[in-house]
Amino acid sequence: MNGDFQIHKIKALSRPYAYAICGKPISENFNKGIYTLSWIPNKDCFNKNTEIFLSTSFYFPDGFQSVFSNCEACILKSLQIEGYYEIILDRMHKKSVKLTVRPIKVLKD
Repeated sequence: MNGDFQIHKIKALSRPYAYAICGKPISENFNKGIYTLSWIPNKDCFNKNTEIFLSTSFYFPDGFQSVFSNCEACILKSLQIEGYYEIILDRMHKKSVKLTVRPIKVLKD
């Protein structure tokens, strides 16, 4: 090793993930550049939000599109630190919520 960064290792460690889930996690997946997270929110999730990391440097350099299922007015809001976002629910849910994040431009390896 000559002190250079191992970009492939950094990229693997920079994959999208949820680091705080307000509720019961159902599934989380990152495959072919598409990230999905499904969970059932707790009843007090208006005061506590689910938070995720999306590496804009490695996986979403041209931006991303986020789509919620079962949560029409949910918002993915930046936490003002690059790559960190919170999910703000529109109302109380008794069913699962699913977030899908896709890169705007197709990834090339």
